[in-house]
Amino acid sequence: MSGAPRQEGQVTMVGFQDFWTSAYESKKAAFQAITDLFPVQEELFKKSVSEPLHKVVRRIAKIGYNSLGALTTLLLNGYGNDGMKIARNLFEGAVTTAYLRAHPAEIDDYLDFYHILTKRQLDYLDERDPDRVKALKPERRMEIEKEYAAVAPRFMSKKGYPRNHCGTVDELARYGSHNGPWRDNRDDGRL
Repeated sequence: MSGAPRQEGQVTMVGFQDFWTSAYESKKAAFQAITDLFPVQEELFKKSVSEPLHKVVRRIAKIGYNSLGALTTLLLNGYGNDGMKIARNLFEGAVTTAYLRAHPAEIDDYLDFYHILTKRQLDYLDERDPDRVKALKPERRMEIEKEYAAVAPRFMSKKGYPRNHCGTVDELARYGSHNGPWRDNRDDGRL
């Protein structure tokens, strides 16, 4: 990094300021499109939504938009390889959103998998850091157990353990590779 000049303990610059202009100019249309999204996203996120699918899509979009800001910062500072990690998460959000829009009946699985993850985290803490969960109120523990028991049968693997994902990863991956605006026009269906 080119350094972070300080004034009495305050960081005044982070990154490679000399690189910003050349990075911007090299992909000007892309950076301008990102800038043009600001007013659009502000208007979209002001609108109220009530359907579970719309709420999930909105949440994924908000997370994605925040990540787009982080990605832009990395790209403008020459950290393209690190930016690819964030870009992959953006792509996964797009695939998940497209999949849920095409399969709205699966929204309950997507939302209810939260209870599997919460129980898994609680079990982990019980085993690895029991002092940390001592402050957990018994009512909350019972609530976690009850919510888990209500949804767990839907997520069991053939071996009788809860899966690590809310749906069929293979199905989502196949869907993502054959659908959506990212698909090109090649006849073989590859990305």
